[in-house]
Amino acid sequence: FFSSRRRHTRLQGDWSSDVCSSDLQKLKESQPYLERAKELNQKKTEDDKSIYQTTLNLLKQLYARTNQMDKYNEIKAEMEK
Repeated sequence: FFSSRRRHTRLQGDWSSDVCSSDLQKLKESQPYLERAKELNQKKTEDDKSIYQTTLNLLKQLYARTNQMDKYNEIKAEMEK
């Protein structure tokens, strides 16, 4: 999903690193699809729970990398429930 052209960061899990412009465009284009996937997968079965958590994780990374910190914090709080 994300390009391997990620710049070096201090921590492996640090998704707040700079994103090249082509990656940023891909992220922005994927956002409405991931947000819709989140709406559709509301943890009905065990498989849905796994898909839902994966979708939340992708959205959290997307919001961090595109500096949408309000949305990032919402997703983070939801994942901690």
